[in-house]
Amino acid sequence: MAGITQMPLRLRRQLLFGLYLHRWGNFSVPRTFTEKVNWRMIYDRRRELAWTCDKLAIKDRATAAGLRTPETWWHGTDVGDLTDMSFRGPWVLKPNHRSGLVVFGEGAPDVDAMRQQTAGWLDNFQWVVLGEWAYSQARPLLVLEERLPLDVPVVDFKILTFDGEPRIIHVDTDRFKDHSRRFYTTDWVPLECEMGHPRTPPMPRPKELASMLDAARVMSEGLDFLRVDLYLSEGNVYLGEVTPYPAGGLEPIRPHLFDVEWGLLWHLPTGAAT
Repeated sequence: MAGITQMPLRLRRQLLFGLYLHRWGNFSVPRTFTEKVNWRMIYDRRRELAWTCDKLAIKDRATAAGLRTPETWWHGTDVGDLTDMSFRGPWVLKPNHRSGLVVFGEGAPDVDAMRQQTAGWLDNFQWVVLGEWAYSQARPLLVLEERLPLDVPVVDFKILTFDGEPRIIHVDTDRFKDHSRRFYTTDWVPLECEMGHPRTPPMPRPKELASMLDAARVMSEGLDFLRVDLYLSEGNVYLGEVTPYPAGGLEPIRPHLFDVEWGLLWHLPTGAAT
């Protein structure tokens, strides 16, 4: 691990890109969607992106815009603070500055078990190892929030926005167990493509689709690209989080034509490279 962190970021990203996508990435003049995600990691240090990997900052931004988010019940760096606390329902614990790490629970937390489960979580793997700059701007904290009942069990709605406009939706099912995924247009036409996970059969169009698209517009305003993650609870749209680096730019999109087509939707900002 120490060896890869000592490599120049561009070389590091090329090695990762080749390992996962089995081809050379053009990061000087990127054309495909996955190449542009990697270009952003290597070159884009605009302050407009600084909030996008800090979960608490994302919530503040969403709340100010009138969007719903799960209630935060605690945040800090020491789960020992939770020793004498109990909560009125199910909860989820996440790091504020990393992705893909969660602990689910209900009622009073088992603090000793939680210490073991969260060992190393305050490190910044996304930035130090993977080079995802916006994570370096996020506060290294743990966040415990309410876990709301989902109208569509184990389903996440993720909307790819370009220049503030939703263009593609993917629905992820059972993300922490048997992860599968289906892509749709914003008119809910299923797309025959895959990205990193098996394709699921089409699901019915959600009646809240228009509200989800509006929420994605609000959160992505002013940005050339952003993925906005949403879910449904008791008929309401809730913001989960957002990301400027979907799948770390390392999940192959098949057929490759979709990688090219989505890359054409993304107009990189001029003057962003440093």
